[in-house]
Amino acid sequence: MISKIYNLLLGLLVIYLVQLLPSQYLWDRDNYLNYAENSEKILQSYGDLQEVLFNDYFFLKINQLLSYVLSPENLVVFLVSICFLIFYFLINKFSVNSLTFTIGVIFSILIVPILHLEVVAIRQFLATCLVLLSLSYYSDKNKILIIFLIASLIHSSFFLFFFLFYMDNYIFCRFDKIKRFILNFLLILFLALSYLVIGNYLGFRQAELYSSYSGAVGGGGFVVVFSLTLYIYFKYGITRYTYMYNFVLQGFLLFMIFYFFANSSVSARLLESIFPAFILLLVNKFRPVDLIVILFIFLTYGYVWLTGGQYMIFEASPDQIRHYFGW
Repeated sequence: MISKIYNLLLGLLVIYLVQLLPSQYLWDRDNYLNYAENSEKILQSYGDLQEVLFNDYFFLKINQLLSYVLSPENLVVFLVSICFLIFYFLINKFSVNSLTFTIGVIFSILIVPILHLEVVAIRQFLATCLVLLSLSYYSDKNKILIIFLIASLIHSSFFLFFFLFYMDNYIFCRFDKIKRFILNFLLILFLALSYLVIGNYLGFRQAELYSSYSGAVGGGGFVVVFSLTLYIYFKYGITRYTYMYNFVLQGFLLFMIFYFFANSSVSARLLESIFPAFILLLVNKFRPVDLIVILFIFLTYGYVWLTGGQYMIFEASPDQIRHYFGW
């Protein structure tokens, strides 16, 4: 009982502290306020069904409904809070003890791609939470596939994850682990070489936008993900969350291939949806090898924070943010 109370209070404290971030300086927050205030007008501006389907229809409908009872500012705060509650609920579900729960919560802030997802890419965070719930509670791949499709209507990047999940769990699953990995590699390589053509053809307005996205990823980011991929593939071991495991492994592969063959900024944005699932798997075990990985992540992203990497979530300069907080 004490551990449950501790987990609850810690989660609520972090959610409260996150809401203290200056929203006027956060990247893309103005766009979310616009969605909250003008979602009905945006929906009416779409010309045909294809444009509606591939441009976050469900997210706009959610905004439209909530706008009847919430102001734009409170609507955005509400969505962020709900997503955090879902994520921390799942960290609590997966954690083997209060220590791993604490580690999971710390990593949700320390790992900059996750922090960016949580406070900047709110549509993507909502879609990610929906998928994580399905991977955590459903053992029926058909149900999970439907959730991926629903998530795609919240954030269109999940059409890619929907397609990859289908190929991996309906076709590639007939092969052994090595062949399955190779088939995923070849499929993702093809997508990496053609994503702009496919995206523009289908009407994804984010296709070219993500190409200019300034994500916190460089050579160091690739080394981190490559190392975590080796851990997941060779050392993680058996888990009852098979679909979650495959989602993380496929997602890390997606990041690495897109990093080299497509666009590192696009790969950084896609990685943000994978890292939360990895955190859930990480806190679900507590062996020496897992502690080594935890230490590796802590040192890596601790260094990122020490060198100012966390300021990527703000439109303002680091000096402005430090002045705001009085540092």
